[in-house]
Formats: sequence, structure tokens, C-alpha cells
Amino acid sequence: MRSISGQECPEPDGLFPHPTDCHLFIQCSNNNAYVKQCPATTFFNEAIKACDHMTNAPDTCQ
Repeated sequence: MRSISGQECPEPDGLFPHPTDCHLFIQCSNNNAYVKQCPATTFFNEAIKACDHMTNAPDTCQ
């Protein structure tokens, strides 16, 4: 695993939830991790692997 952003990739490629902030996600490309931020009023929805409206967010995500 290689880390550029201080985060590690669980798989070589893909989108993954940030471990501490539901408004962030980790984009992995060739085992390089990049932390990305969802637009305002959205959160990273792991089920659809995309930023989603806060109306769909779990209670733990504020």
C-alpha cells in the first residue's frame, strides 16, 4: 500500500469512505491514495460510491 495523503488504499483502485469524515472520500489509483471532498451539502455514500444529498445521510453524518 502506498500513501500520498496519509491515507491507505484498501484496494489498488476505487473510491472508499474516509475513516473520520463523511464529507470526504479516498480515491485510489494504482495504490496511490488521494483525499477528495464532496461538494457542500453532500456526503460520500459508500453504497453508490458517489457524493449524495445530506437528506440520505445516516444520523452519524452531520
